[in-house]
This record gives sequence, structure tokens and C-alpha cells, in this order.
Amino acid sequence: MLKKIIIGLVVIVAIGGFILYQRMGAIAKSGAETYGSEALTVSLTVDSVSLSPFTGGAGVSGLAIGQPEGFRAPDFPEGPMLSVGDFKMKVDTDTIFNSHVIVDSINIDSPVIDVRMIGKKSNLQALADKLTSGSSSSQSDITLTVREFTLTNPSIIVSAKDGPVPLDETIKLADIRLTDIGTDEKGLSPSELARHLMAVIEPQVTKALVKAGVEKQLQGALDKNKDKIKDKLGGLIGGITGKKETTETTEEEGN
Repeated sequence: MLKKIIIGLVVIVAIGGFILYQRMGAIAKSGAETYGSEALTVSLTVDSVSLSPFTGGAGVSGLAIGQPEGFRAPDFPEGPMLSVGDFKMKVDTDTIFNSHVIVDSINIDSPVIDVRMIGKKSNLQALADKLTSGSSSSQSDITLTVREFTLTNPSIIVSAKDGPVPLDETIKLADIRLTDIGTDEKGLSPSELARHLMAVIEPQVTKALVKAGVEKQLQGALDKNKDKIKDKLGGLIGGITGKKETTETTEEEGN
């Protein structure tokens, strides 16, 4: 009888723990969407959040960050500014309930950034400007220190409107690895952390945009003027050849 009671208690504890774990995931999902949207000043949604409270591990699937104002439909197609294939994070368990949270690692794999241009301004720059202006609707009391941040296999989809060079293509970016972010005593607020990461990512995207734009512009100029260029090169070569032949002929005649 005692054995059955013990087994029953173990089963009840196990079921209760599983339900609590599930609810923690739901709470984390709601918190991520609420506080993430407030920190970034644009929508943040996730499909699901998995937590491992004893190890401090967390995983997110279906994470998507929305477009800032001015870069949404109807001027552009529907779609997030950033979608992530796989997001994993590990937190120092001793700091989970502190106001200053230590994040051991953040790993983001295969993110796709939808870069949209109006003239010379991108949606990334628009978001960075808004974050810098401190126009977030609320401020969090939590500060963060991130010991390692990695971004692997990133790519961008580029579309330009009213820009000097029309673009519509996918570009691969270099991997990004940062260490010791906000390692001072106070750490960084979520908005400050977002601004720091944007300050690193935005120049990478700009560099890729410039490279793609220049290459496309040059290729377009070459395609448009290849006949003229060919004629000029041909004339130049012909002129040099003619001059050489004339010189040789003159020398032969002189001999």
C-alpha cells in the first residue's frame, strides 16, 4: 500500500512539474513578446519558447521582428524585418531572478534580415534612430550582461524604393561574434543592448548593400555601353597597331 502511495505521489509531482514547465514556457513567450516589442519599439512574436530552469537554457522557435513605421505595407510587401531559424540562450542560473541578469551565451543561426530602402535610408537605420532617440514606450528595470553573442549564416533580402540603384536580391553576410557586452557593474538595459547590436550589424548590412549596389551599377553601365567601350578599345588598339605598322614600314623603307 505504501509503495502505491509513493508511486502516486511521484507521478503527481512529475505531472505537476511538467505542467509548471509548460506554463513557464507560455509565460516566457508572453514576456518575450511584450517586453521585446517594448524594448525594440516594433512588434516581436515567437511561435514557442522552451525553458530548462535548472541549466538556464532557453530556445525560441519562430521568432520574428516586425518592420518599423514607413517600411510596411502598402508601400512594401508584408513580412518581418528579421526572422530567425534557431535561437538559443544560456543564462547564469544564479542571476535569473536578479535585476542584473548574466547571459552566458546567445546563439542565433540562419537569420534572414529583410532590408528595405527608401532613398538612402534603410529600415535598419530607421529602427536604430528610433532606439537612439529613446522613444521606447516603457523602460525595463532589468539590465543585462552578455558574455558571448554569435550570429551565424546570416543573409539579407534587399529591396529598394526610389533609390539611386534599384536592388532586389539576396546577399550573404559574414558571421558575427561579440564578447563581453555590458560587462561593467551595471550592465545594459534591453534597449541599450539592442542599440549596441544594431550598431554592429547595421554597418555590415550597409557594406553589403554598397557592394551589391556598386556591382550592379557597374554591370549595368558595362551592359549599356559595351558597344561604345568595344569601339573605343578597338580604336585604341587599332591606333597603336597602325602606328606600330607605320613605324615598321617607315623603317623598312628607310633600310
